Amino acid sequence: MAFVFVLVLSDYERDHRWTGFLGPATPTVTASRLPLTWSATENIAWQSPINGYGQSSPVIWGEHVYVSSVSGKKKESLHVTAFHIATGAVRWEFSTLTNNQGENSDYFSRAAPTPVVSEHGLVIFFENGDMVALSHAGKELWRKDFAVEFGPITSRHGIASSLAIDQDRIFVWIPRDEQPYVACLDQKTGAVQWKQELPPGTSWSSPTLAEMPDGSRHLVLSIGGAGGGGGGGGPPRGRQVDRAEGDTASSTEAPKPSPPPPPVPGRLLGLDPLSGKTLWELGSLTGNSTPTPTCVTPGKFLIGASAGREGGPSKEAIATNGLVSVEKTDSSWQAQYVWRSERATCGFSSPIHHRGLCYFVDRRGRLFCLEATSGKEVFYENLAHPVWATPLAIGDRIYFVGEEGVTTVIRSGDRFEKLASNSLWESASEPVNEKDPRSMLGRTRQYAIAAIADAIFIRRGDRLYCLKVGSDDVSQTNQENPK
Repeated sequence: MAFVFVLVLSDYERDHRWTGFLGPATPTVTASRLPLTWSATENIAWQSPINGYGQSSPVIWGEHVYVSSVSGKKKESLHVTAFHIATGAVRWEFSTLTNNQGENSDYFSRAAPTPVVSEHGLVIFFENGDMVALSHAGKELWRKDFAVEFGPITSRHGIASSLAIDQDRIFVWIPRDEQPYVACLDQKTGAVQWKQELPPGTSWSSPTLAEMPDGSRHLVLSIGGAGGGGGGGGPPRGRQVDRAEGDTASSTEAPKPSPPPPPVPGRLLGLDPLSGKTLWELGSLTGNSTPTPTCVTPGKFLIGASAGREGGPSKEAIATNGLVSVEKTDSSWQAQYVWRSERATCGFSSPIHHRGLCYFVDRRGRLFCLEATSGKEVFYENLAHPVWATPLAIGDRIYFVGEEGVTTVIRSGDRFEKLASNSLWESASEPVNEKDPRSMLGRTRQYAIAAIADAIFIRRGDRLYCLKVGSDDVSQTNQENPK
């Protein structure tokens, strides 16, 4: 009897896994068991408030759904909460204080890096440099302070790169303003196995482990460009000087400002996950600071890019979107484009590949579908709502999680067919002004979507939703904030 119980438990845990940023979903997840439609009163199994605020994806293992968040005016309180997968009840909450404080506002990341989870427990990294490992029961296993160990972490708008996991190794990317680096840690102990400095660049994308044609795996990083300078407020003001009588020279001197450093283009790097050694590089990229490379087949992956705060396209950024191939020639690895986009771009979300087609969607909701083999455009459609989260493709459905509670579901394939438009709440915000980036601030956003065998989870900054077919009893809502 005990032997049978262990097998059942193993099947349950295998069906209920979403182990990190972008999952992946397990093979047991099928569209037929997931909800197609929902609303504020339909197909919501439960919803639970989150202590504080966070932008990371939930991760799932067995009967627990884990989320990270921060609170306090200076993000001084860090939280990890475990929700029961069936009821949404808080099983435990881990909270700790940090000395690495920063502004808690929409201008900066807030618990943006997604944790990773395995049979050993979960590892959580916060953008201020704190990392903690917890057991599935919420017990602290070890912790590290990267700001103390490797220097302060300063970054424009904060760090957003999620963790990556490969067996017992954890990879953390710190794309700070000065001396950025990536490190590999032992998941069981937190010991640093290697640390590799990286070229300067602006990045909010995440490291991804990509399988190569020879069966090996490379740690792939999409590093945005850097530098170029730009005036902060005009040239320096002159200083008053004494002049001899009759001197007709100007009474002020305006020293010439130093020229800004030349801009550094973006690049794609492939590292050996065992040593951190750079194996290959693809340079001269533009606008690739946010989307994460997406694997298509061994040695081939999609790269996404955008340009400008408003997400508008530029010739260089459009050409950065495409399919990249990495192959080994003699003793070295080489990366090159298979094809480049003619007009598709990404916003904050990453491009996805599904059933031979590639989907690129920008933050305004403009969707491009391209052939995976050639890059030929199959269709273009405007979803009519901003999209921040990376889409989720399951079977014949693709879920596009919009900004303010709206999710559009389309049928996967070579023509656009909308299956559903779902709203979890009614938006109270004014429409985004594409010419004013400030209009994007202060909005209630859906940041991530995750799926297991029979449920979809959507995370907004302050709340977690569990969606299931036939769940119309909103009395299951957990109204109280977790303590």
